[in-house]
Amino acid sequence: MDQYARGRAPVRARRPLLLASAIIVIGAAAVYSLPFLLISQADAGPADAIIYLAIDPYSKSDDYVAGLYRSKAAPRVVCAGSQVSYQVFQSDFTREHLIKLGVPERSVESLHLPITDCLGESSGFIRDYIRQRGWKRVLFVVNPGGSRYAGRILR
Repeated sequence: MDQYARGRAPVRARRPLLLASAIIVIGAAAVYSLPFLLISQADAGPADAIIYLAIDPYSKSDDYVAGLYRSKAAPRVVCAGSQVSYQVFQSDFTREHLIKLGVPERSVESLHLPITDCLGESSGFIRDYIRQRGWKRVLFVVNPGGSRYAGRILR
């Protein structure tokens, strides 16, 4: 009996180690797959317009949108944003910055969205704007963290 007990003790002692290492490997795989799960693929094909919703003064998204325009992804850029103060819209400042980055003034416009809690509430307003213009294919530029959410809301 002593021989059997000795042979089983190391196996029992290894089980928690094997379980812990399996949890660590699965956890690492889950962490490294998060960008793939949370950020949708960029589609920069030919479109009727670029609707720019990722207005952020601390990111390089203005440069990205100007680059999309220069690469002929779309002939128009629409900076869309809600009011931040009385008669002050961030989209107006973004429009001016895009013009400074080389996008022609006639190709950039500012869309003043209503003040809402989330993109889902203003999606109807954006859809109506697109329909009024007769656009069939629109490229949305949003913050990376909200790309899947925006993709679901704005389809």
